[in-house]
Amino acid sequence: MSEISKKTKSENERINLLVFIFATLMDAFFVVGYLQDASVGNISWTYAIIVVAVVAVGLLINAVLYIRNHGSVALRHTVMVGYGVLYAVIMYGANSDLVFIAAFPMASIFILYFDFAFILRSSIGLIIINVAYVVRCVVNGKMNSGIDITTSTLILQLATVVLTMVVVCAITKLAAQLNSEKVSRALTNQQKSETLLEEILHISKQVKENSSTAASLMEELQQSTISTANALDEISTGNSSNAESIEQQTVMTSQIQEMITKTSNRSQGMKQVAEMSMESIDKGRDSMQKLLEQADAIAAENAKVHTLMGALTENTKEVAEITQNIFDISSQTNMLALNASIESARAGEAGRGFAVVAEQIRVLAEQTRQLTEGISQITAKLQENAEETQERINGVLEASEQEKNLIQVTDKDFTQIRSQMDHLNEDVVNVSEEISQIMTANDSIVESISQISAVSEEVSANTSQAAEMGYQTSEQAAKVGSLMNELQESAVELEKYI
Repeated sequence: MSEISKKTKSENERINLLVFIFATLMDAFFVVGYLQDASVGNISWTYAIIVVAVVAVGLLINAVLYIRNHGSVALRHTVMVGYGVLYAVIMYGANSDLVFIAAFPMASIFILYFDFAFILRSSIGLIIINVAYVVRCVVNGKMNSGIDITTSTLILQLATVVLTMVVVCAITKLAAQLNSEKVSRALTNQQKSETLLEEILHISKQVKENSSTAASLMEELQQSTISTANALDEISTGNSSNAESIEQQTVMTSQIQEMITKTSNRSQGMKQVAEMSMESIDKGRDSMQKLLEQADAIAAENAKVHTLMGALTENTKEVAEITQNIFDISSQTNMLALNASIESARAGEAGRGFAVVAEQIRVLAEQTRQLTEGISQITAKLQENAEETQERINGVLEASEQEKNLIQVTDKDFTQIRSQMDHLNEDVVNVSEEISQIMTANDSIVESISQISAVSEEVSANTSQAAEMGYQTSEQAAKVGSLMNELQESAVELEKYI
């Protein structure tokens, strides 16, 4: 049942109550009045009892209908019929000529129903009763009070009743139209209100669903934000640790750089020593060539041995000095080879090949030392033989031949040493170049570590700031979630009006 129907039923119930009470009071007024007239002899008791009976029957019927259904539509008809019968009875039996005005209160109260057809029928009935009353008076020639009829009085009575009923009908029709328009507007407004309410309830449901979903999402967002903030804290902590590790790595890289620089310096020193050794070897070879030429000269000019003995003695001294120089150079080469072996051992796997070369150089240096010792012995012997040349020229020739052979062997050894020194010098150059490349790469590593350190510090600062923003976002998400819960509660409260 719609709100308008409920409201109409409620209005009918209230109007029925008012009409029932009004009709009951009117009936009580007539009963009391006619019983009073009967007691003083103004009317007969028979007439009074008839009035009471009509009132009782009508009141009983009205009471039964009202008790069964307060909003009964039939109640207005039973009240009107009962009152019409009572009105007809009192119109034809009363001693007063003004009793016709009793129609006006009841006709007026019926306007509340806004039922034009009902009022029209009621008005016609009351007019007919009054017309019949006027006709009766004209036929009898007397009024109810017993006086002679007065035409003006009867016309005034009939006109009053007719005009009053017409006014009542007009008022009822106008009121009914106004009420119909009001009801129509109320229905229209109700439909609009229902449509609006449905839209509001639909929106409320959507708000409830969306707010519930949003609340869940905000809760998930809050948890995700907290997790992200915690992760950023861990990242920040990790970056701090990385920064410390990078700083330590920077220190270690600097130490490596110093070691590489020292190694480079030593490599340059080895290169210089190798070059000096090659120069000494070249000198030794030159000396060997000279010795060989001198031996040839000795063999060719053996006859001049006696005259050239002094020169030979000087030459043997020079040979002794050169031999001593060669001995010193071989000793230095041996020491350099030993140092090279130690440095290659420090270099590890990368210096293994260099260690082999250094060992070969050391062996050659040892052989050179041994050979120079032999040369020294030979020169000593030459000196000794020079004093005995006169006596042992043949021995000198043999010794000169042996010396020549030894010089050739020594020259050959010098050639081999020269070849080994070339390889050694090439290796030293390669090592020096590789060390230079290592230094360049290490410089790049140092620069990269510095950049990484700067970036790491910046990332650490940014992650700390991001973590702080994440915690702030979590707090804001919690506030938004609280507001969404309040909005959801409001939507639930709105559903009560469905």
